[in-house]
Order: sequence, then C-alpha cells, then structure tokens
Amino acid sequence: MLVGATASGKRTLINGMVNYILGIEWEDKGRVTIIDLTDEEKVKNEGIQTLDALCFVAQAPLTRLTPHQRYIFDSILSIFGNDISKNIFVLVTFADGNEPPVKLALEVEQVPFQKTFKFNNSALFVNTENKKDTQISQMFWKMGRESFHVFFTELAITKTESLHLTVEVLKTRQKLEATIRGLPEQIHTVLSLVNTIKQEKQVVDKHRADILANNQFEYEIEVLHEKVVPVDVGTYTTNCMSCNRTCHYPCDIPCREGKFRCTAMDSNGYCTVCPNHCFWNNHTKTQHRYEVCPVKVKRTSDELKKQYDIALGKQKKHSEILQKMKAQFNKISNSVYEMIKSVQDCINYYNQKVIKQNPLSQVEYIELLIESEKSEARYGWQQNVEMLQSFKKQAELMKDISNQEFKPWSDADVDDC
Repeated sequence: MLVGATASGKRTLINGMVNYILGIEWEDKGRVTIIDLTDEEKVKNEGIQTLDALCFVAQAPLTRLTPHQRYIFDSILSIFGNDISKNIFVLVTFADGNEPPVKLALEVEQVPFQKTFKFNNSALFVNTENKKDTQISQMFWKMGRESFHVFFTELAITKTESLHLTVEVLKTRQKLEATIRGLPEQIHTVLSLVNTIKQEKQVVDKHRADILANNQFEYEIEVLHEKVVPVDVGTYTTNCMSCNRTCHYPCDIPCREGKFRCTAMDSNGYCTVCPNHCFWNNHTKTQHRYEVCPVKVKRTSDELKKQYDIALGKQKKHSEILQKMKAQFNKISNSVYEMIKSVQDCINYYNQKVIKQNPLSQVEYIELLIESEKSEARYGWQQNVEMLQSFKKQAELMKDISNQEFKPWSDADVDDC
C-alpha cells in the first residue's frame, strides 16, 4: 500500500514500478502507464486481507512536514494495528546521492518506519530520441532500476501480515466515534433534567401546603423537547423507535434489516447510545434525525402528581415527590455513566492496539490544522475549519473522559436532586 500527500510522486513511482516489473528497458520505445479505475471497477474491489508493506511516499527535499502531511501519515497509522509496525517503509522520491532531509523530518515527527528507499524517476518518460540528454537520462534510468531492485528484494523477504487486528481496531474506533457523538446529548439531557428537577423542587416547596391540601395550582417550567430535523437525501440515520432518539448519524447502514451492523450496537446487538439500550431491531433509518432543545411549558398540580405517580389522598406527598425526582435522576445518570465507562474501555483498547493515536483525538493538533487552514486559505477552507471545530469538541470530550475521575456534572448538582 502506497500513501502520500498530493504531489509527493506516487503516480510516477507506481509507473516506475510497473515498468520495472514488466522488464521495460531504456531502448524500448514504449512505456507503460497506469490509468484510473472506473466507478464499476471500484465497486468490484473486495478489499484486502493481508499486507506486505505500508509505504509512505515523501519528497526527498522536505526538511519538515506540514500539518497536512503530518495529518496524512498519522491518520493512516491510526487505523492499523501495531502488528504491522515492522512492515512500514518510506519511499523517498526526487532523491539524489545525498541523505534525504525528509528522513530526519519524519523522525522528528515520530513517524515509525523500518527502512527508507530512494527513487528518482526523472528519466521514466523522457524522449529517448533526444541525443542531447541521452547520457544523463540513461544514468538516471539505471539508478531507477537499481532502486527498484533493492526495494523488491527487501519486499520479498518481508513477512506478510494479516489485517485481522487492524479490522478489530477499526471496529473499536467506529464504536468509539459513534458513542462519543451520542454522549454530549445524553449529558445535556441529564443536566437539563437536573435543571427541571431543581425547578420542580422549588415549585413543590413553594406549594407544599397546596399539595397536602390537594389544592390546584399552575407553574411554568423549562423542559427538553424533541425536534425533528430533516437529513439530506442519501444520508442515513439510526433512530431508536422506542426512545425517539438518534443513536448514530450519519450512519453507513442504509436499511433497517442491517442495523445490527451499525457501530452504535455492541457485540450482543444492544445499542450503546440510546437511554434504554434497546435491541438493534428497535432501530430504523428515516429521512430525519432527532434533536433536543429546551422549551418552556405550563403544567398543573395534577400533572406534577401524575408525573411522579403520587396518589391524591396519600400522606407525605411532598417528600415522596422529592424521592421520585431523585430516582428519575439516578436512572438516567447511570445510563450516562455506562456510556462513559464504555468510551474509557474503547480508548484504552484502541491506544494499546493501534500504531499511533487518531490525530483527530488530539485537541492541540486539531488547533494546528485549523490555523493551517486559515493561513493557507485554500478553496473551501471555511467548510474545513467548521468541520475541524466539530472534531475539536469531540476531542475535548474524549480528553476529559480519558481521565478516570471525569464527572459530567458536579456533586452539587447531584445533592440538589
């Protein structure tokens, strides 16, 4: 597998490999060149089960990696299991006889690799009939063939590795990302519930005499309301029909029958995101997703008693309402703590098995990418910054959760309930 930034020389390097493998000589008039796959051919691509080598392609003169180049290298390393660390090579393009500066640049950025191979394909597509430059071009052609010979000799003795661990790493990462997306809304729901309970406690204390005497009264309170938001055509969701909650968005599973494969589901088929952890077949795909937003509503004393299942003729209604409020808070907060524990377990497993952490889980690194986008101001940079800002919020939450002492709400909030 060859990976590299734009203009690093990947296409020319592959063309050089193909011509070397096919035995094309300097004197031959024709050269072989690769073409892009058609859409139909891309669909037929079934993927790979093993890997001989992961090759990073980089230009020799680079004295340091740009944030974009570092992102490419780190992103690739973050999806592979650490069992392929001995299969990583650096293919240096535009090389000459000197030590390539890019080697030191990669070492400074702690990009792991076993060996470097230098290539110069400047003579690959030169006009062989041009007698003026023939001698120099032939020299570079010979150097190119020697470089490919050294590389493929090393490749032949490199142990092929299975991608089984990499598949497990990817599944863990997808589960982690799905849970992280759903967690902020769950935390927001708990904090809003805390706020609601505080308001209703004030109402209960204010109307204590009315509650005991079964007198009617009204009050206004802020509660969460579920809002339906349409999604773009071709974008899929995983919505829980029981909880009326969006558990995964966007989701790459287009049909309800396949929702057991959604990354929001655990190995037993239960959702790790929705409040009741419903089974996968309670979930479906729709052309909308759910968002929760605070709204103010008016309630009556009868609605308050009904909400907490308090009989009208029962004694100590005031204290029992408070107890039911506390129980409601405990139920939903326990669900959030389960999600946090699941995220912590995923982070620990992922960090142990992967070659390098996902760069989009590092707050400082994302800030560097944001500043790079702003300074370069390339086409579409505003949209890129907006996307990176959303990644930054997730990374900040993940950083907080990685701390085993993380608490999404204060002890004072719990005491108030």
